[in-house]
Amino acid sequence: MKGKKPAKGGKAAKTTKSGKSSKKPKPIVFKSKDSELKPAWHEIRIKTEKDGLLGGNIQVRRYVGAIEADKDERKVFDLSTYDVQTVIGIQARLAGATFHATGRPNKAGVPSRLAPNTEYILHARLAVTKEGALKATVSKVFVEQTNSKGRVKLVELDKKDPHVRKIRRANKYLAGAFVNAVMPPKPERKSRRAKAEEE
Repeated sequence: MKGKKPAKGGKAAKTTKSGKSSKKPKPIVFKSKDSELKPAWHEIRIKTEKDGLLGGNIQVRRYVGAIEADKDERKVFDLSTYDVQTVIGIQARLAGATFHATGRPNKAGVPSRLAPNTEYILHARLAVTKEGALKATVSKVFVEQTNSKGRVKLVELDKKDPHVRKIRRANKYLAGAFVNAVMPPKPERKSRRAKAEEE
């Protein structure tokens, strides 16, 4: 009988026509190394090069509470100023998920890469369980468009958009980028006397 032999007291694993096991591998669970890490929304800005692949242009901002355009600056933190390792991890995983070797569209004409020379704005949620397990999910993707009055506004792309679907592939891997993430530095408290001396 072809296929795997059943273990003692168990059943044989189902196999496909090619002889490979049909059992899906268990998902890898990533855990935070910082016990103080809290859930948070992140705005991730990535930009493609002229070939539709990601370059080195990325900005990640961590928000206290919801992502808002007029958010108090004291509640927004630029990760590049205190957590470069996490920024690099995010870029690496997004680049891997959106990569395509040839860049040619498929038979149905669906593009295989992201649009060239385009900045995408991602809203991603980092969740942390009590056990420190991580889950990071890109929920929305935007692009900037200029209207007839010359004002720039964010336009949310449909979740069925092929570029959005390609970006959201990273949801399977994005949690690993936050393993070494740390909480933002606390603002320094200065005495009134110190403030007066600075002035």
